[in-house]
Order: sequence, then C-alpha cells, then structure tokens
Amino acid sequence: MKKSLTLVMILLALSLPVAVRAQTKARVLKTPAAAPARKPAPRTPGTPAADRANSSKLPQKTTPPPPPPPTPPPAPPSTTTQSSPVRGYAWKSSRSPSYGYKKGDNLLNIGVGLSSYYYGNPLGISYEAGIDKDFSVGAQLDYNSGNYGNYYYNSSRWRYTATYLGLRGSFHVNRLLKLNTQKVDLYAGLGLGYRSFRWNDSAYGYGYDARSGLFLNYFIGGKYYFSPKVGAFLELGYTGLSSSRVGLSVKF
Repeated sequence: MKKSLTLVMILLALSLPVAVRAQTKARVLKTPAAAPARKPAPRTPGTPAADRANSSKLPQKTTPPPPPPPTPPPAPPSTTTQSSPVRGYAWKSSRSPSYGYKKGDNLLNIGVGLSSYYYGNPLGISYEAGIDKDFSVGAQLDYNSGNYGNYYYNSSRWRYTATYLGLRGSFHVNRLLKLNTQKVDLYAGLGLGYRSFRWNDSAYGYGYDARSGLFLNYFIGGKYYFSPKVGAFLELGYTGLSSSRVGLSVKF
C-alpha cells in the first residue's frame, strides 16, 4: 500500500511541470498577432482653388525691403568768403556782347523841346518797337502853343498851336561801334508825318491855318539807363518843333 501511494506521488510530480508548459503554450497560441502598420494613403492632388485656400493658411514668404542708401557725408565748409551784397542794381554779366538795345525792346521817350523854332517849349512823345537787332520803328507826337504878343497898337493878340504827328525809325549803332554796355544806347533816325499850324487872333475873333502839310525830320540821339528799365535821353537835329529834345526814356 505504501508503495502504491509513493508511485502515485512520483507520477504527479513528473506530470505537473508538463501540464504547466502545455497551458502556457496554449495561451501564447490564443493571443492574436499584432497587425502590420498601415501605409499612409497616397494624397490626391487638390483643385487649384483648394490649393490657393490652403496656401493662404501657410506662412507666406516675403522679400525683405532693400536697405536704405547710405547717407552722404556732409559737404566740407567752403573756404571762399561770401561777398557782401552790392547796393543798387547789379547788371547781368555775360561773356557774349550785351548792348543797350536788342530786338524785341519797346522804347518810350517823353521829353521837352529846347531851342524851339517858335515861342514856348514843345512837348514830345515817341514810341518805337525793336524789329531787328539794330532797327526799331514807331511813331511820334509833338505839340506846342504860344503867344506872339500884341501888335497893331495893342489891338491884336496872335496865338498859334502846332501839332506834329508822324512815323519814325532808328538805327542803333552800339553793335557797329562794338560798344559792349547795357547802359548806353546810341542811335540815328528819320521821321515822316503831317504837321498842323493853327493861328488865331483873339482881338478880331478869327483864325486860319498856315504852313500845314508834310514834314521830314532827322535826328541823332543817345540814352543812358540808370536801371534796366529807366534812363534819360538826348536828341539833336530837326526833331520837329525844336533843334534838341531831352527827357525820360523807358524800356519794357
């Protein structure tokens, strides 16, 4: 009896490790194998509109602005001394010749006659426009009136009125004489027009015209400009009602 129990115990001891290994192997076989990793599905290209919508969400690549140009260094201080302003008008300086008259000038003379052929001092005005580098043409007007006094035993008082109206032209000689200055204008000219004389006797109350008709005058003259626009003039010759005339000259 004891031998039988001992044999059974030995068999149980030998069969127990085998049963444990079998049970462990069965558990391993029942555990499912890990699934293989899935490959990412290929990306289908989207429409242009979708690409633009997606691109707006991505950070845009911007081009940096160009760097500012370098600041130039300050100019060195000038070593030349600045001249003080000169009072009065400064005439324009130029290397080319500059004369007191040029084409396009408008010349106005307002003066009074000296050494009149009649009583009184005639008043005269003339205007000329520069049509060429040496020639100017225009018109003139001279006026004078005077009283001869009493005649015929103080019973007559004669008074006259003279008017000269005509055209005139001048030749400016600065270029011919190579007079390179803007302050002086030398010229010579001729005039042609109509003159009117009116005589009146206040005592007897009647008058008449005499010595009226065409006239031809000739003159030489010169101007000196105090500024580019204003100066004085002198004319000599048969100027109309006198042998000389002086006055104000304006250029514009």
